[in-house]
Amino acid sequence: MTSNNNLRFLSKETTESFREKYPPQSVKNKGHLFESVFSFEVKSDLDTLFKTLTNTSLVNKKLQVPDRFEEESNGSLFISSKILGMKSRWEEKPWRWIYGDYIIADRVHEYGPLITEHAVIQVSPVQELSNHYRVYFYYFAEMRFKFVQLLYLLGFKFFGKKLAEVVESLVNNPHKIVKAGLDDPLSQQTFLKFHEMGIPDHIAKNMAALMYHSDDDDVYKIQLPLLSKEWDVPIEELIKAFLKASYHKFFLISWDVICPHCKGTRSQFKHLQDLLEHNSCEPCQLDFQLNSLDLIDATFKINPEYRVVKEVTYCAAEPFKKVHMFTQEKLLPDERQSFLLNLKSGEYRLRILGHKQQLSIHVSCSDSVGIHWDCKDSKKLTHVGSHINISIHNSLEQSITYILEAIITPQNYLSPLTIFNEKLFKKLYTTESLPAGVQLRLPVQILFFTDIVDSTKFYQKVGDVKAYKQIKGHFDIISDVLDKHNGIIIKTIGDAVMATFKDPINVIEATKSIISEVEQAPHLDFKLRFSVHHGEVIAVNFNTGLDYFGDSVNVSAKLQGIANANELAMSEDFLESLGEYKKQFETIKRTYLTDREGHVIHFN
Repeated sequence: MTSNNNLRFLSKETTESFREKYPPQSVKNKGHLFESVFSFEVKSDLDTLFKTLTNTSLVNKKLQVPDRFEEESNGSLFISSKILGMKSRWEEKPWRWIYGDYIIADRVHEYGPLITEHAVIQVSPVQELSNHYRVYFYYFAEMRFKFVQLLYLLGFKFFGKKLAEVVESLVNNPHKIVKAGLDDPLSQQTFLKFHEMGIPDHIAKNMAALMYHSDDDDVYKIQLPLLSKEWDVPIEELIKAFLKASYHKFFLISWDVICPHCKGTRSQFKHLQDLLEHNSCEPCQLDFQLNSLDLIDATFKINPEYRVVKEVTYCAAEPFKKVHMFTQEKLLPDERQSFLLNLKSGEYRLRILGHKQQLSIHVSCSDSVGIHWDCKDSKKLTHVGSHINISIHNSLEQSITYILEAIITPQNYLSPLTIFNEKLFKKLYTTESLPAGVQLRLPVQILFFTDIVDSTKFYQKVGDVKAYKQIKGHFDIISDVLDKHNGIIIKTIGDAVMATFKDPINVIEATKSIISEVEQAPHLDFKLRFSVHHGEVIAVNFNTGLDYFGDSVNVSAKLQGIANANELAMSEDFLESLGEYKKQFETIKRTYLTDREGHVIHFN
């Protein structure tokens, strides 16, 4: 079956029924009217089809629509382009949709051949066939000129045919970011430079091709988790490669502040120290404080010196960029609306744009349930079934926009912590630090401390000059060992070290290695003790670079009090995180902070 063979232009009665069900909201009653509806059948799963239909950037590109230039102002999206060869500019009203059911787009034109546009895409399953859907496209527009109306009458059938072909092609052949293709001197030269940096050839080829052969839409915001999947390359390898290439100015690191509601990029910064403590999202009518790591997305950009990429505004309308949002609709005062959704287990919220009221929903089973919400109320529902019939009543005196969204990490999000915990970042970007006032809550971190045993006696014995040389030498040993065991030094405190690890087992192995290296160093007249704990921390700027604070840091430091020479003290929580590995050694219980028990390993 092809789209060409199942395209149908529907009757006047059907057109009127669509107008009645989905009435245009911005009619000016000043121009010549055009109205039509067609449908076509597509074989696809619903998720792929719905995401394809809402990916307007990609669909428009395949339709060969003229370039669009976007500008976001006061929470509204304005687009400039050409329609029928005439310059046009319009306000793109926030899209309205219910996932898997319909999508509504409205435009109000400032100038150009059109006055208003109203488009509805409705998706209905074909009952007798699984994974077959009929897509309905209803279009209503006001034209400034009679000849434009005539052109639309003549050309709309061609548009319907082309749209059906594009949608069918995209669901059958999903868009992929460009892979290696070094068929021109520029990308070949860039590949060789990446090779000289030590970037593996299979990654270097893809990176060079990405720089010069990719679409602007794919590289205005380079997300490494997406490339990791597309290129089948571990994310850790990609991070190292892009950090090297960015250090040599082929790419730029971008720290993107994202809205906690719509997950859209609200601002982008080249340096951590430029981040703002207070931020806002005009489309969501929300002010928020930058106090959590999940509000920053680590991305990359192509350096404009090599290629200028067209800026893409985070659209205040397009649902494709808001995959966590299942519905966004309007309700008039005292209006009610119901809709059905099938949701996966997880956390959701039903909220009103610009208001504090929200309904929190915890889905944890597969039962069917009916939910009735008066938008004046805030409450939480737990153990809710995944098959939900939601009924909403607008009891306020003004129109509202309600949104149902999953509380999840944005798609292809890369936590800055993944960058912070990469030792190459610490090595290459030594001046990067958070601005004063910004405190970021970080998830669980492994916090490791080293300390010299009886340091006072040591200084008195050898004197300050010799002590300094020995302290420096032991720092070199610790740094080398941590490098080998994926540990990262956060800071040195006098003659002590504070570090983090990704893997708890690496802590044990690194401790053994440090003790062995220190014991074998004839020029060192001291022994070390160690402590480790894991927990949430606060990241701040201290002097230069990132520093960690909080109760978890204090606990790890206090644990040193129960460790003697060549011993590692650890909290109960950390010991449990070792799993079966803890059976490889014996521990001694000791009390710290008067009432807490720690565990100590002695290394001979």
